[in-house]
Amino acid sequence: TLSELRTIALFNKNSQNRIVTREDLIARTYALPTNFGRVYRASVRDNPNNPQAAQLHVISRDSSGKLILSPDTLKENLGKYLSKFRIVSDAIDILDASIANIGLNYSVTIESSMSSSSVINVINGKLIEYFDIKHWQIDQPIIFGEVENLILNTRGVVSIIEFDFIGKSGTIK
Repeated sequence: TLSELRTIALFNKNSQNRIVTREDLIARTYALPTNFGRVYRASVRDNPNNPQAAQLHVISRDSSGKLILSPDTLKENLGKYLSKFRIVSDAIDILDASIANIGLNYSVTIESSMSSSSVINVINGKLIEYFDIKHWQIDQPIIFGEVENLILNTRGVVSIIEFDFIGKSGTIK
């Protein structure tokens, strides 16, 4: 009936301003007004201790563009901001994401007709671009095969002799 249709339309209009899905939560996180702080990356996980709660992991950047743990004031502001949009029965735990600083040790065999230093410089440039933080999200896995292919598909590389990720600081899972 027309009355039922009005009720459904009103309900749907009101629910559009609510956090219902993980995507809604991430979208609202990034929509935080900048005068309250800035979240660089966000990720949502289920809370293992509370099925009615979600864990929102956030990370920020400093003025030089390096990843840092988000300040407590930012997390407090974010919590207050998100509370206006969450469903009453839901809880959101705002946590720091882990920062892992990794390195890659590799050795390659290079064609004899190629300059070793120029091939290594090209590989290093490709790796720097590949691992630039603008390409990565929280919890995104590093796929070793992609990194190996990046190296192997560099002109002048014959084979990979050594390929090993190392932890420089932080936690590697």
